[in-house]
Amino acid sequence: MARTYDVIAFQDAGFDILKLTSQSIFSPADVASLCTGIQKLVQRWLLEFLTNRGSMGFHLANRGTDFLRVFRNRAFSTESEVRSQFNFASVAVYQNLLREWTANTPDDEKLASATLTGVTIQPGFLTLAIRIDTVAGTSASFSAPILVLPSLEL
Repeated sequence: MARTYDVIAFQDAGFDILKLTSQSIFSPADVASLCTGIQKLVQRWLLEFLTNRGSMGFHLANRGTDFLRVFRNRAFSTESEVRSQFNFASVAVYQNLLREWTANTPDDEKLASATLTGVTIQPGFLTLAIRIDTVAGTSASFSAPILVLPSLEL
């Protein structure tokens, strides 16, 4: 089975620790950074989770989730609201990633589950602690700080 590689989009993300993520595509020191395995899955999961559904054009209209749109339009005030929207979005991410899998996709790049393990709510800012489990039985935990600016959508 030939393994494929992705470019690391979220530099300094780290796993199994909670720390802020620098959301830059490349850093000057790591222009050629590549990832595979669970790191690739975590990155693909987060990119799908943070993409607004319908923002990628008619041919990819089902990609992404409604999580950021809901957060932006109706600021979360309770952890249960965040958990509920996270669960809806996680199902969408799973279904979209499932469509990408082939017979050659390694088990450590296939999503078994995504679990919200912690939530911090502040006005206009949300931090999600997330654990991703793979079909291979490995897991990674990471922090996703989300700052939501006012909507520019019509």
